[in-house]
Amino acid sequence: MLFKLTCWTIHSSHPFLLWDARLQVDKQPKHQCIDPMIDTHAIINPKSKMSIHLGEILSCFKTRALTKGEIDNWEDHGVMLFTPDATRWDPNDEIFATEEDAFLPN
Repeated sequence: MLFKLTCWTIHSSHPFLLWDARLQVDKQPKHQCIDPMIDTHAIINPKSKMSIHLGEILSCFKTRALTKGEIDNWEDHGVMLFTPDATRWDPNDEIFATEEDAFLPN
């Protein structure tokens, strides 16, 4: 999944990080969907019902720097964390393979 910043720098983030953060990710572009819904091609926080709608083919959305007022009063604004709430994350941890293998037939 690609995220485009307003400076037009392209960054990538794999959906598994978003899934680990307990977010729902719909990667299918609306124009390729038979019955598109409001949450088609979006990142959704099911707990807060907050969503970020992805545009274009590359699943991007515009961002901007926060204002001083937004930084000082961030609690007044919706916040969606894109990474798991953890002090450490190791993509090479064996637990990922173990958990995935648990769903495969022997």
